[in-house]
Amino acid sequence: MSVCIKTKIACPQCGQKIEYDYWGTVNVDLNPELKDKVINQDLFRCHCSCGCNDVLLHSLLYHNMEKKYMVSFYDISEVEDVKSSFEEIKEDIDERFRITTDYNDFTNKINIFDSGFDDKLIEIQCKYNQKFFPKN
Repeated sequence: MSVCIKTKIACPQCGQKIEYDYWGTVNVDLNPELKDKVINQDLFRCHCSCGCNDVLLHSLLYHNMEKKYMVSFYDISEVEDVKSSFEEIKEDIDERFRITTDYNDFTNKINIFDSGFDDKLIEIQCKYNQKFFPKN
């Protein structure tokens, strides 16, 4: 299930209180329209009458039940707690689960899994390429 909490935040530009949709979980099988919003960061945009249209990145769990994977995006300060929580339940999960702290890594994992590839093999190939074919 996708989980969205409507909340009030201070606009990052003018300080005015504005409504903000805080998405904690996105399930693209149930809400396929959210996939592009996650990838292009529109899911994280705040909108204010002052013209502010900033992206406010926050933790998010992205779930694709059909392709059996979950990718999470967390602030680096939250990762250890998430990893320890995951260790407790990982035996009960029949899906690939990845934790990321970089938004580009987060969206790359989604694209890799959606394309049917193994993200670990892709990472090994990238490291190999960087080592043996460095950019000049």
